Amino acid sequence: MKRLKAVVSFFFWCRGRINRKQWWLGNIVIYGLWWLESKLLLYVIPLNFRFIVISSILPAYCAAMLATKRLHDQGRTGRWLLLLPLLLFILAFLGAAGVNLGAARTLILGVAGLWCIFYLGSMPGNKEKNRYGSIPVGVFS
Repeated sequence: MKRLKAVVSFFFWCRGRINRKQWWLGNIVIYGLWWLESKLLLYVIPLNFRFIVISSILPAYCAAMLATKRLHDQGRTGRWLLLLPLLLFILAFLGAAGVNLGAARTLILGVAGLWCIFYLGSMPGNKEKNRYGSIPVGVFS
């Protein structure tokens, strides 16, 4: 029961810190299960847009929790993650206003995504205890 609580805490709560290894392993699990779910849904359940959106919320939420804890490991608040939806909103607003960004929109989103992966996946965390907790150890700490 204690192990189950640790796994649930790891994927569903944003408190505490995780290191790079934990972030990579957690994302491999999330996106692996998301890929498997999409393949099962493709062949088992007739797809509609509403169901696809609903089935994407849980993996996106878990990924956001892992990213928040990774930012905590670096001494930053999880509010930095709000920059990504803000960027998407700005690009959507520009598109609705008639500004033709063309391939630049894809380039901007690609660079932002790669920067997040680089920053969260390769930059080391604080070497000592910070306001978000002690140094992470183990896979599900």
